Amino acid sequence: MGDDIPEEEFVNYSEKLKACRPAEIDTETRLNQEEFRELHVKYVGYRIKAYLLLKGKHIDELDEATSECKYPLELALENTCFSPYLEDGVFGWYFDSDLCLLKSLSDYQRLVLPNCAWSEYESLSQYILFYNTHEADRDYVLYWEKMVKEIKWLENHVLKEDTPEWDQIHRKGFYQAIRIAAKFHNIDFGLAYYGFMEYIWRTRFYVVFVKDLDRAYFEIWKRVKGQTSFRDALQEVCTENLVPSRQQTLKAELQRPGGFLQLERQVGFVVVVLVHRCSVCVFIG
Repeated sequence: MGDDIPEEEFVNYSEKLKACRPAEIDTETRLNQEEFRELHVKYVGYRIKAYLLLKGKHIDELDEATSECKYPLELALENTCFSPYLEDGVFGWYFDSDLCLLKSLSDYQRLVLPNCAWSEYESLSQYILFYNTHEADRDYVLYWEKMVKEIKWLENHVLKEDTPEWDQIHRKGFYQAIRIAAKFHNIDFGLAYYGFMEYIWRTRFYVVFVKDLDRAYFEIWKRVKGQTSFRDALQEVCTENLVPSRQQTLKAELQRPGGFLQLERQVGFVVVVLVHRCSVCVFIG
């Protein structure tokens, strides 16, 4: 479970993080109509550059003066081939319309990822409200990477939330996370706490719904490949309790009204992914 961090040491880390708190963002001042129009034109220009990069143009060919001369905005906006590239998210990023109204934000702070499914980026709307700089986002990713490695022990305890020992476990994990965060110059206390709580939520989701499913799927697939029916393979893996952590999931699938077609599809998909990964490893090895 890692080491115990004394209270005094935790306070020191906390004070260091609180001193890193960025200047408060002005969320009241809005762009006027002309400023907003100019911003929109600039962002269309960014989309044109992204489009041309996808088409094989070299980045050196796309300086602002050259782009405006060769690829005027009016031509791009009238070109039906280009119009799909004006849609949000087509490049894997877009400038959020609400954030574009705020005058004090930089281009980077208005840039967001498309959230195509509710589970793709957990709490994205909350994270955006930190208005992070590129440096803060970079440090946040590194902070997460270190949390995943250094407080992985929490994975064995995240389902104890309603037990008397949870407060102590939570405190120990939080103290360790704050110590990790204090190593980064662009993370403040609020962002560190948010990251820790998101880590707990994601780890809890993983333990409940994902952990060891790949093993269960693979055991089923081995039997199906040996000409066993899918139901018999599922029953055998369940009866032999080959994957104890997924035993209840497999039992529930056996008892599901109307069969288990969705599970059968998932098994097929996961095995295809695993086989592909193994092939890649052999190729690059």
